[in-house]
Amino acid sequence: MVDENTDLTPLSLREWEVLRLLLQGLSNKQIAHSLGISHKTVELHLTSIYRKIGVKSRAEAILWGMAHLRDFPY
Repeated sequence: MVDENTDLTPLSLREWEVLRLLLQGLSNKQIAHSLGISHKTVELHLTSIYRKIGVKSRAEAILWGMAHLRDFPY
């Protein structure tokens, strides 16, 4: 069942990169440094990711990754 707030638009390549680093346990600051982007840009990507996968928090995104990604957390 798909949450009515879930956006079925696929994640962009950058969103997948951010999600992968999130699932590895990196903080927003660490993700920003790793990707060479600002902390604010990471926050914007995470907001978009959460909307697209139908979650509301970092913890829910990690649980989503555990349930949906074969190679979790990488």
